[in-house]
Amino acid sequence: MTKSRKASLLALAVLLAAPLARSDSIQGSAHSGWQNGTNGAYWNNPSWDGPARNIGDCLGHPVNCALPAGLASAATFWGQTSGADPHILWSSAGGPVRVTLLAELAGLAEVNRFGWFGYDPATGTVLLQQDLFAGSTAAPAAAVFTPRPFYGFYIESGNGSTYYSLSELNSAEPGGQHFAVFTGSNGEYILGIEDLALAHGDRDYNDMILTVRQVPEPETLVLVGLGLAGLAGLLQWRRPKRCVRGSLLTFHAPGTPYALTAAGDGSFARAAKFSRYQSIVRRRARSKS
Repeated sequence: MTKSRKASLLALAVLLAAPLARSDSIQGSAHSGWQNGTNGAYWNNPSWDGPARNIGDCLGHPVNCALPAGLASAATFWGQTSGADPHILWSSAGGPVRVTLLAELAGLAEVNRFGWFGYDPATGTVLLQQDLFAGSTAAPAAAVFTPRPFYGFYIESGNGSTYYSLSELNSAEPGGQHFAVFTGSNGEYILGIEDLALAHGDRDYNDMILTVRQVPEPETLVLVGLGLAGLAGLLQWRRPKRCVRGSLLTFHAPGTPYALTAAGDGSFARAAKFSRYQSIVRRRARSKS
């Protein structure tokens, strides 16, 4: 295999193996950003559901919460050095968004509801609000929606309150952040939600665990398909052509003026050079008995 062919195969393999980039971005408040570590994190509290069951424990040890393995490579979450970011919105890059409900570790799981809302930052107005999962929805489950330019999520808790990722909209505890947002291993966002009042709950943010990712657009799928086709073409490229002529099997070596001919008895002969690289095949006489 030539160096150029190896390089082409490597480039295609990297393209096909790379996860699709996360396009929708978080629009938080000032002094907020991605934080690392668990010490002092606002979601890192003992869970009433049992030992090692808060959202950080669930992501670090998925088996504890019946989550898929490898969901998050590290505890990287959105917030401030001093605590939660009360203002979490997403800015849409266009195209639909898929939300997957992974688990609910909550006594109110049968009555909690989850959805998304569109928001206009210029006027501070909620444009629309749509439920995605009802309390009767069992994990795992998925829903797809087409967002507004700015959007967020909410939980209608069975305790009668509605909590938003843009927490100033909360029907109770305005400014109290009931959402924890993490980065996933494959470019998705991971949401952990607390469904009880922060002043009276365990603040483990595991009552509902979901992933959020942009649905690949048709153009992206076409590019991936072309990459696969190109990879297949490279694997076939310059493969010797085989033809059968009577009792001879002739293998033409592309780019050379020669051909290798295997006779019926397994012996080989190399064709001589001729004008315009036409192969003149000499057949070796069969061994005399």
